[in-house]
Amino acid sequence: MTARRLLSHTGGLASNIDEGGDHSGARRRWVARHCRESGTAHPPGTVFSYSNIGYILAGHLVEVVTGMSWWEAMEAVLLKPLDIAPAFVVGPPSGFRPVVDGHTVRQPGDRMLPVTWQTLPKVAAPSAGLALGAADLVTFALMRLAHPALWPVLDRDSAREMRRDQLAGVTAGPFGMADSWGLGWAVYHDAGPDWFGHDGTGEGTSCHLRFEPAGGTVVALTANAATGPALWEDLLAELQSAGLAVGGRGLSAPPDPALRTSGPPECAGRYVNGEMELTVVADGAGGLRLTTGEAERFELTCFEGLRFTMRETSGGRTTYTGRFLRDPETGGIDLIQVTGRLARRARDGNDAPGGEGWRRDERRAGRCR
Repeated sequence: MTARRLLSHTGGLASNIDEGGDHSGARRRWVARHCRESGTAHPPGTVFSYSNIGYILAGHLVEVVTGMSWWEAMEAVLLKPLDIAPAFVVGPPSGFRPVVDGHTVRQPGDRMLPVTWQTLPKVAAPSAGLALGAADLVTFALMRLAHPALWPVLDRDSAREMRRDQLAGVTAGPFGMADSWGLGWAVYHDAGPDWFGHDGTGEGTSCHLRFEPAGGTVVALTANAATGPALWEDLLAELQSAGLAVGGRGLSAPPDPALRTSGPPECAGRYVNGEMELTVVADGAGGLRLTTGEAERFELTCFEGLRFTMRETSGGRTTYTGRFLRDPETGGIDLIQVTGRLARRARDGNDAPGGEGWRRDERRAGRCR
């Protein structure tokens, strides 16, 4: 497991931290306890599976190298040289810069309710603890474009290396999120030049960033509501109609309706990736429904090639794209990929995590396409 693999989400660590667990104490102790071989969801270097835990470990590496806390390093090494006032979701107070509350939508009537609390533990701050405005995101992207005024922070060669595709030899890529991945950056291959960026969501908030190095174009959006991803899709459509095709719509858009098909009943089952648990149920009429561990329910629309789109049954606007994957040796459907997270069908007995059957299936997972 290397730093390069952590930053490209190929390190094999589980996707998400258990927000209800005990995460008190120093990040060093948490990393020693959780970032071990027994905590991997996939063999390192074999598949792309988005991992917030991987970035907790990367944040710990920053602390080891700099001798500072993650918050101190972000402020001293990154933010102050860019003239960005520090603001954090969790952790020490960040001066006098305010951070707005997020909002969520409740049915019926699309009622907007403020979210005045955060479930993000301090130990997970490196994965989602930095708060930036849209103008800050533009400055951040200009650094990635190696703007001459920002060379002291990131030189041109390092910026280019961070944009380089890191997924050579990886058999399951970031389906539903991007076309490929660099060191921290999603890569979008469209008809024109490549675009780079990232999307993020928090408690009732979202942020979106894209930049295109060839033309020096940057697009950023921040929203303090859970409807932000739908607003981003609207913005992309407006920009496209104005002649600016920003990367990122290809894999998030629904497949060709002519390829729609019934949901294979064999897809039903329980899939796990660390603390993430997805349950797929067949309704007997050719439909599939997906339930997360937080009891969110989604209706799946299936297409050829074991692909699907999913939409909240509560009526949310955002559509996500995912897929099922077969084990190339057995032919059985053994994996599901949603928002870049790759989860494996749950096993019992000898196939429980840590058992020989589990290890055998984990090796097979690296060959799924």
